[in-house]
Amino acid sequence: MVSCLNVWRGGFHLCSQRVERRLVFQRWLKISKLVSSHHSKVVTSANTPNPRVNEINIQMLPWNLHEQIFPKTDIKDCSSGLEEIQKNLSKHGLWGKDTTVLNDVTFDLPKLQGKSVTDHFYNIANQQLNGYIQLTRHLMTGSIPAKPKKWSQRAGWTKYDPLTGKATAVKYPEEDILVFDVEMLVSEGHFPTMATAVSPTNWYSWCSEAVTKDKFRWSRNPQLCDLIPLESSPEEHGSNLKSNQKKVIIGHNVGFDRSFVKEQYYIEKSPVRFLDTMSLHIALCGMTSFQQVLYQSNKKSTNRKEVREYMEMRTSRRQMVDNYWTNESTMNNLNDVYQHHCGGPPLKKATRDVFVKGSMADVREMFQELCSYCASDVEATLHVFRQVWPQFLERFPNPVTLSGMMEMGTAYLPINQNWKRYLNQSDAVYNDLQNELSRLLQKLANEACELLHDNRYEDDLWLWDLDWSVNAYKLNKPKKRPKKTDQEKTSDDILEDILSSKDRIPKVGRHMVGYPAWYRELCPKTTDPDWRSGPSQISTSRRITPKLLRMTYKGFPLHYDDKYGWGYLIPDKHKAASDRQKLVMAVGEVSKFPIKKLFTMCKETVTEELLVPMSDKEIEKMLNMAKDDMEWTELAKHLDEAGIKKQAKQKDDIIEIRETKYDIGIPGCWFQKLPHKDGKGSNVGNPLSKDFLALIESGVLKSLLITAENVLKLTKMCSYWKNNKDRISGQMAVTLEEKDLPVTITSDPDYHVDGMYGAIVPRVIPAGTITRRAVEKTWMTASNAYVDRVGSEMKSMIQSPPGYHFVGADVDSQELWIAAIIGDSKHRIHGSTPFGWMTLQGNKNDKTDLHSKTAETAGISRDHAKILNYGRIYGAGQKFAETLLMNFNHNLTPTEAAAKAKKLYETTKGKRKRAERHWEGGTFSGASA
Repeated sequence: MVSCLNVWRGGFHLCSQRVERRLVFQRWLKISKLVSSHHSKVVTSANTPNPRVNEINIQMLPWNLHEQIFPKTDIKDCSSGLEEIQKNLSKHGLWGKDTTVLNDVTFDLPKLQGKSVTDHFYNIANQQLNGYIQLTRHLMTGSIPAKPKKWSQRAGWTKYDPLTGKATAVKYPEEDILVFDVEMLVSEGHFPTMATAVSPTNWYSWCSEAVTKDKFRWSRNPQLCDLIPLESSPEEHGSNLKSNQKKVIIGHNVGFDRSFVKEQYYIEKSPVRFLDTMSLHIALCGMTSFQQVLYQSNKKSTNRKEVREYMEMRTSRRQMVDNYWTNESTMNNLNDVYQHHCGGPPLKKATRDVFVKGSMADVREMFQELCSYCASDVEATLHVFRQVWPQFLERFPNPVTLSGMMEMGTAYLPINQNWKRYLNQSDAVYNDLQNELSRLLQKLANEACELLHDNRYEDDLWLWDLDWSVNAYKLNKPKKRPKKTDQEKTSDDILEDILSSKDRIPKVGRHMVGYPAWYRELCPKTTDPDWRSGPSQISTSRRITPKLLRMTYKGFPLHYDDKYGWGYLIPDKHKAASDRQKLVMAVGEVSKFPIKKLFTMCKETVTEELLVPMSDKEIEKMLNMAKDDMEWTELAKHLDEAGIKKQAKQKDDIIEIRETKYDIGIPGCWFQKLPHKDGKGSNVGNPLSKDFLALIESGVLKSLLITAENVLKLTKMCSYWKNNKDRISGQMAVTLEEKDLPVTITSDPDYHVDGMYGAIVPRVIPAGTITRRAVEKTWMTASNAYVDRVGSEMKSMIQSPPGYHFVGADVDSQELWIAAIIGDSKHRIHGSTPFGWMTLQGNKNDKTDLHSKTAETAGISRDHAKILNYGRIYGAGQKFAETLLMNFNHNLTPTEAAAKAKKLYETTKGKRKRAERHWEGGTFSGASA
């Protein structure tokens, strides 16, 4: 079953025809009762006095619907395992819960297209694929036509004779199957520059009019006349296009090529379908994102953190690192896929740089070479297709898989004038907020700069370690002249000395003389083209900004360490005592740390004597006592109990507190890293990034300055547009003229002649992951709208044209339902496992549903529990749960998170019974302990 976050034209054209062929389930089951024969009470409704229930009183489909969906199905008696079911449900507090049965709903469904539900979907998929699979057979055999020796540089399509190479102008390729590739010049915007295609009989090339003659671009987005036709002539438009010819277009990442095809922007759905060889490769032997990192590290040396951690983990477990799997797959680009499946030599990709960095003049000069490069990609794609297509059909014989992938390849997003308004208004509001944000930050920088006087910065917990060095004003050396005494100098000599002093003034003045170094970095030089006075280069991405904002985490001041990234300083009077000698021995910046102010701020009391350096005799006595009274193993045990671990036996080694608290050389306090979304091994680069917005909203991460609160508020408001502006503004939005619109739109009362109607064709990868989930960078990851996020209403800008409506359909929690059915299959009774019961019968109000149970076990919110549950369904392990729990609750230490995750997995997944190779005793297990 395929789900999509964007709009399929199949969802709103020909809707009445498709609904008749599709079986639509609407879930009415939510609350049901347990077995009356086992002392559970079924609370029935007046409208449903005798509901249809199974052996443990789980409400089932009414007989009317059951007979329509499951005709001629033998219902077997499965009551033999009821005692085991009761024992398992009772263990998790689910047995005997009273719930209410919903009213039965009955209506007539469209007739099944087969003898069963399986046959129904199988037959529907075959109907949708009818004719397309047959077309692919034309490409599977026979020789590839010879490439022309010379490519035509005329605008539009050109067909080449396979024997003579003669070029003939054509309106569009008439063959019903093509391997296709498009190239675009980045500097020109979203305009296709050239394309090549091959059919079983001929080669084709397409050339943009801009290649043949100079053409001024009024916009970076093309019009329909700038795009590549595959079904129509220049004289044909959307209103009179009558092509019903089924075609298959094959390409590598063909979703990109599809976005340059003219007919794909028409409202009426085209019968052309696109097959992506990259998706076929990923479905057959793709890699996860982490496997891709390991694969690349195996091919070339790398020092990436993820690889180091993986290797350390394998070494700690004494596991051999096998790289045999790297021979079974490769990266997804055409060059690697071609070499992997076809064993061919590497493709020559150097020519591609012309499209990335070159100009239209470069394209004209190298036209023949560039066309040959494009054609070589087409040829390689054809070879790849011949290898992976038979494997794909064998691996995924059910036609629903291919039908879903082809349907995903027809994604279509209609837009109107609101799209441009949305872009313009989001940009305008964002720029206004950024200007205000910059003004506030500059004000904070100017105020902080004033602390230079009397060295007041030394008492500031955030600014003490900045570079406060100042540039002195220097004059040029005076020219050598004969020395004369004051008595020998005449009035003319004195006047000449005064006038010659101008030569000592430097022609180029030093930058920001008299200002501290950190402030100078924020001020552009007067020679910069974008010069503005003051610290105008400050922004929320600057490392100094959290310091200027005086930010705290749970009341502790933030601090940046070169090794550990952003964290916060925690005062410790016991450490202050042990660090007494450091206060005298430390040099440079460490000795300037205002430790007394930190204790005062955190309301810690510390006696003055703890801040007095220890004498040499006290140090020697302490070390001798430790040496004489304790062996190293005993000392290590005491340090461990105190939450301190020593890296080695040498006394000079750094001692660090467990749970990512470190001694970074600042006396009297520990450094604690800020929690990172990827776990404790990762460093935080910017506490003002989008990953910390939730902490800012909750007040865990905040500022002590009133002005800074406005800065944080503006940062939050700008975050969405700042992170997504380029992707959203870069969407290829094509405007349709009235002649391109069907009569359905132009005859609708809501149609406006002066209105703007158009479309975006998203560049979807139908099977972009190894689970064959569709991938698209912008639309499939779009968030819901937030009142305080500029531009977050993007999804609502996709609006149906007059005469059409959106039709939405979704299977609620389908992954959990499928998993429940698989678990319940042991007893052949729905709800026979705790997981199945909670999915079918669980009630959020009684906290008996799956998410509420997980939330109760882990001590987290129900929304957070959803993430954990779906993560486990997709194979996430205990480490994932630990990281997630720490992100949910930043007060948790790694040890506490590990304990919670372990308990959670024992409660849900259960314990593995190795002898029988299954898990038991958990809500997700299929058997009781």
